[in-house]
Amino acid sequence: MLVVVPALAVPFALHLLSQLALSTAEARPYSSHSSHSSHSSHSSAAYGTVYVANQTTESMFVTVDGQALTVAPGRTTGFQTLAGDVSVRATYRQFGTDRVLVSRQVAVPAGRSASVVLVPPSTSLVRVQNEADRSADLMVDGRVVASLAAYQSRLVTLPVGYHDLAMASGAWTIDHERVDVRAFSEIAFVAQMPRVNDVAVFNPLPITVRVVTDSGQTRTLEPRTQTLFASVPIGSFHARAVRLTGELVDELYGTVRPDVDLSLRVDSPSTGLVDVTSHTRSVLTVEIDDRTRRSLTAASTTTLELSLGMHHVEIVDDRGHRVLDTWVAVDPYATQRVYAVPPERRTSSREDEDRWAEAADSTGASGCEHHHER
Repeated sequence: MLVVVPALAVPFALHLLSQLALSTAEARPYSSHSSHSSHSSHSSAAYGTVYVANQTTESMFVTVDGQALTVAPGRTTGFQTLAGDVSVRATYRQFGTDRVLVSRQVAVPAGRSASVVLVPPSTSLVRVQNEADRSADLMVDGRVVASLAAYQSRLVTLPVGYHDLAMASGAWTIDHERVDVRAFSEIAFVAQMPRVNDVAVFNPLPITVRVVTDSGQTRTLEPRTQTLFASVPIGSFHARAVRLTGELVDELYGTVRPDVDLSLRVDSPSTGLVDVTSHTRSVLTVEIDDRTRRSLTAASTTTLELSLGMHHVEIVDDRGHRVLDTWVAVDPYATQRVYAVPPERRTSSREDEDRWAEAADSTGASGCEHHHER
């Protein structure tokens, strides 16, 4: 930025001259021979002086009418030139490149002086780097200002002040940052691919499930609710949805990508549960579909995990007597219950059987041993 004063008042000129005695001599050094020669050859020529005041925080490389000097921050330097229009150029370095602060002609009256004041620029360079594996647009305060190929870097000029920078590929924002752009500063915005993303899991089932990831994160989902696993590493994702009693409901698989939200849902189980409760004093053998499944001790309950559909259940005691022979419809959500009742306590009344089932449930809940089997 340039401020030009065509003619300085005498007091101010004397003040500047008192500060610049050395710098003026550096700008145009003279020996006695060169001074005499110059005077003799240009005795009729008219001279003037250009004072350059650097009011920035950076050193400026200044060229006035072919004379070049570096003017330090806060310093003022005088250049003696021939009167007339004089070329003044001031540059500085940023990100290893030369940037022009001032480049113009200044009118220097004969026998008088002109002043050039260097102030900080209103713009600055920002290095932008796209570390994504795809081309993307640089957005500044919501506007697209540049496009970068994958892994490309470039310099952009932005006004001084705060700006919201974002690197976007289509509707996906790869990275974003709020930066304070200052004159002469060397700010870099490096847009990197996210290393994590969120995974949503939805439970549409009418039962509560527990979702456990391979990394050990656990969420309990009530019926028809959703949960979010935050900051999951990019790559393969696996989790198990189980009943609260531990039986598998569903296996969840997916690929976590940086640019796509992953949503998974728990599917219906392919198996159901059957509780077999013994209210006998004998050790029982439970057979499912004519296959021996397990032994059942006296006054205990075992839980069997069976495929969906109809299954034949036969229970015999340790003397080979059949205690129960029935069919059970295995449901994916409702646990079916089978009760082994001693012959002497059986009734033919359905109401009595229902009361006995309730009593068996109460007894099993209060003290029966529970077993689980697939």
